[in-house]
Parts: sequence; C-alpha cells; structure tokens
Amino acid sequence: MAAFGAVIRNLQEAPPGPARIRALGHNHDLWSALVKDMAVASNRLPEALKTELIQLGAWSMRYSTLAILNGLPVEPLIAVNQNVADGIAQQKQPVASAASSGPISQAAV
Repeated sequence: MAAFGAVIRNLQEAPPGPARIRALGHNHDLWSALVKDMAVASNRLPEALKTELIQLGAWSMRYSTLAILNGLPVEPLIAVNQNVADGIAQQKQPVASAASSGPISQAAV
C-alpha cells in the first residue's frame, strides 16, 4: 500500500516536464510489477480478482504511456490508484481486528 501512496503523491506533485514523466514511469512500473505478480502460479488471490487487477494494470500502463506521449491528465490514474489502495486498506482491517481479538473458538468456525 505504501507503494501506491508514493506513486499517488508523485503524480499529484510532479510539475510538467521530466518530473511528470518520471512519476508516470513509476506508475507504469508499479502496475507492471503487480501484473507480473498476478501471473505467478503461487499467487493465492481468487482468479476473478487476479483477472480484474491484470485488466486494470494493463489500462493503467497504457494510460501512463499515453499521458507521457499526449499530455493526458494524471487524475484518472490517481483515482484508480487511490481506489486500489483504499481496497487494500479495507481488506487489511478485518485481518488486523481478528488477530487482535485472540484465538477463534470452534463455535465461531
């Protein structure tokens, strides 16, 4: 999740020119790494989620390239990245809550 936060900040703060191109390149790199991870057989995410993340990653990488070439706005990338980061944060909260509440009884299972 920290990686998304860093990329979002870079996209928000980068002035036009080389800094913007670097920020878009970092976004592309982040999504490239995620897409590669989705393709690894040991990735235990549900297949439907992996497929959706791969499609989202492909869009994000393509948009990043077009933003560099055609000066497209970065706001759509920021919004997608924030939505994914928020989704990750929501998934982590129940796990942290369950871990802090102690062992699960057999009755709860």
